Formats: sequence, structure tokens, C-alpha cells
Amino acid sequence: LYRPIISELGYGGTRYMPLYFMFQGTLIKLGLEPSAAGLVAMQTSAAAMTAGITLILRRSGVSFTWALGLALVTYCTTIFQQYVTDTNCEYLAAALSLFAFACYLPATNPAQQGSSLLLIAILSALAFFVKFTTLYAPAAVLLHLMIARRHRDAAILAGSTLILILVLFGVLQHGSHGYLWENLKSSATGGTELARVFSYLGRFPREMFYEHPAV
Repeated sequence: LYRPIISELGYGGTRYMPLYFMFQGTLIKLGLEPSAAGLVAMQTSAAAMTAGITLILRRSGVSFTWALGLALVTYCTTIFQQYVTDTNCEYLAAALSLFAFACYLPATNPAQQGSSLLLIAILSALAFFVKFTTLYAPAAVLLHLMIARRHRDAAILAGSTLILILVLFGVLQHGSHGYLWENLKSSATGGTELARVFSYLGRFPREMFYEHPAV
């Protein structure tokens, strides 16, 4: 549903956020040439996502062999094959979100879970600044807390996540000389045509069952 980054409507913004580019840029600053830095950043992100999937499955009671085997399906997708020679921030965003979920899963005792809420907030805030649609991770945990009537924990998670996002936003906004807000504003204020919205109804099943069935 995202409109083009540049079109007759002007600058359309992008869902991609600064942390992944900072990760790759740091590797370049450390001496890797840009292509090698992209390869390392991409494959490190994919490995982290695979580890996150494995951890969640293990904490859900799946044996290690099955958990790892299912996680390795990541490498069988046509999407991943594309990113053997390309780079994409989505794997890092997914990895951070999966680790946030994993922090929530193991504690069946609410008293144990309290110490995990801050870590969930930190991982969620970092994921947001890799790709802002990854707010689904803290939203899911928040919904479960609300259903479980743990309103105090829900407030702690929501408040700490929001504070961390605002703090990180301030730092990155200052570091980017104002471009971060310009990007967010342009991406959020729309310009998507109605025809593009309706076309997604056909695109979604095509992506899931034909183009990328392993996903």
C-alpha cells in the first residue's frame, strides 16, 4: 500500500528506517567495502531471524530438531534467494520482534514476566527504527496483557515502549538534521490511490500461495 518514494505527488517517504543503514554503514566504517558490508548485514540479519524463530518454537514446547528445521525454511523461500545478492532491512526488524516475543513467552508466572517487559520495550523500539510497521510485536504482547487483565503490566509496557521510541526519535532526528520526521510525515500522510488498495486484495493470495509459498 506504500506509494512510490518519488512520483508526481512529490516525496512519498519510505517505510525503511535508519538503524539498518547505520548497521551497514558501521561495517563500512570498520573497513568492509560496501558490497561485503551489505552481504554481512543481510546474512547476519537472516541468521538472527532464524535464531529468533528457533527460540520461540523451543519456548513453545517444540523439540530442538523440529524447531531448527522449521526455522531453516527461511532459507528455502524465494524471497531469501533474492537477498543472497541483495540487502533488505526486514529480516533484522523481524529478528528483533521475534526476540521480543521470546522474552514474553517463557514466563507462565506473571511475577517472572515483569522483568521482561523493559527488554521487550527496548527490542520493540529498536525494531520500530528498522521498520516502523513492526509495532505489531509490542501490540500483540499488550493485547495479551489486557486480555489477562494485567493492566499495570500493560501500562508499563506501553509507557516504556513509547518513551524509548520518543527518545530514539529525538536522537535520530537530531542526527539526520530533520530528515527522519520528513520521511515519517511523507509516508504517513498518504497519497495511495484507491485502485492500489483494491489491487492488494489479489496480490496478497498471489504472493502467499504462488510467488512465495514457503513464506
